[in-house]
Amino acid sequence: ADPDVLVGHDIFEYIFKIIIHAAAGQNVGIWSRLGRFKQTKIPKNSKIHDGMPIYCGRLVVELKSLSEELVKYSSYDMTELCKQVLDVNRTSNDWVNINHYFTKSPKLLGLIQSSMNDAFYCIKIMDRLNILPLFKQISSICGHPLGRALVLGRAERIEYL
Repeated sequence: ADPDVLVGHDIFEYIFKIIIHAAAGQNVGIWSRLGRFKQTKIPKNSKIHDGMPIYCGRLVVELKSLSEELVKYSSYDMTELCKQVLDVNRTSNDWVNINHYFTKSPKLLGLIQSSMNDAFYCIKIMDRLNILPLFKQISSICGHPLGRALVLGRAERIEYL
């Protein structure tokens, strides 16, 4: 019910911004539940990754940036990662015209099933690339927290060494 690890593809550049924008537009008071630190003021879109992050207290596995560091592919979008890492043909949704999924219940059920498959694929990719065990070893060697190792870039991790 209360996750310790948030896993997603392009979570910093896309998903967190959408969540914060929707929370600000709807005046949601519990938006800070993304993290473990209660915050009252919603950060601006440009401050999502700077300062006190909205995911404070949680481990965030951002598959796009981490897979760019771990494997060499021509593209790192979700469909290509599923094809290369999992050998699965993922069907992509048309998120621009999302309203047409709400016209009939079979279309909506297909959208829900596709979203659940994407969540499953994210966890499978994280498992196949051994992201958590690898970065736990890196953080043990460098001497900084695991959450910091997952967010830092390669150059910053090398500086710690």
